[in-house]
Amino acid sequence: MTAESPAAGRAADEPGLSAISEEEWARFAAGSAGPGWPQARGQRWWGVAAGLVFVVLLVAVVADQARALS
Repeated sequence: MTAESPAAGRAADEPGLSAISEEEWARFAAGSAGPGWPQARGQRWWGVAAGLVFVVLLVAVVADQARALS
């Protein structure tokens, strides 16, 4: 039995799939192929917080304008 990457056995059977190199598979398995979960989670948190602050400020400005016009 030989050790193959998961895509290697399927590439010959399915024309839409291509095999990836062992180096690429190792990078993916090690988690260095993109942003890590904690980093992405932190970025999403800051985006939500910034959006919430923006909405609160927008409501405050609109309420102040409505009060000034009446």
